[in-house]
Amino acid sequence: MKNILLASLFVLGVGMISCTSSSQSSQSSPEAAKEEAAASASTQCQYRVLADQVSVKWTAFKTTDKIAVSGGFDSVDIVGAQPGGSIEDALKGITVLVNTQSTNSNNPERDAKIVKFFFGLMKDADKIIGDIVAVQGDEDRGDASINLTMNGVTQEILVPYVQERGVWVFQTEIDLSEWGADSSVASLNRACHDLHMGPDGVSKLWPTVRLEVRAPFEKTCP
Repeated sequence: MKNILLASLFVLGVGMISCTSSSQSSQSSPEAAKEEAAASASTQCQYRVLADQVSVKWTAFKTTDKIAVSGGFDSVDIVGAQPGGSIEDALKGITVLVNTQSTNSNNPERDAKIVKFFFGLMKDADKIIGDIVAVQGDEDRGDASINLTMNGVTQEILVPYVQERGVWVFQTEIDLSEWGADSSVASLNRACHDLHMGPDGVSKLWPTVRLEVRAPFEKTCP
């Protein structure tokens, strides 16, 4: 009888310990998860766009042979750049403000015509705005969804990017017609009629423009 009593007490004790341990485990589980998340965050690399080094380039095309003419903008402001533990965190929310009056193709006479006869006909003529609203990809390549505003029109475009030695390079081509800029294209072509004429005697400025944004970034790991 004594042995049965001892055995019963032993089983009861094991059961109580088992219940207690399970309860403590379930209570500590959320805390453990928080500690694990904090530890993971503390060892996570941080990315930061170097805002003062971001550049915006453009390439337009003239003549029926589609000869490229390239330039850029000397005044580009970056708003909302914050360090992030992922590529999306570092890029999403950034706004690129381009001063169109600062266009520079290494030809002052041409630049003056672009400002007057192309951008001059647009609404909000002095600026182009790009808002990064989403990013999918990794450090080396991916796609960014960008709301591009020009001539008072906003269109969302998907822009692929690749990394080149610590620089995220975004490249895409846009059709200016989608921003209601046909009249600006026609105006600039008239102003540069002879310069846009090819061997076939046709003067043409294409509505297609290639854009390139180069965004150097800093990567810091614990």
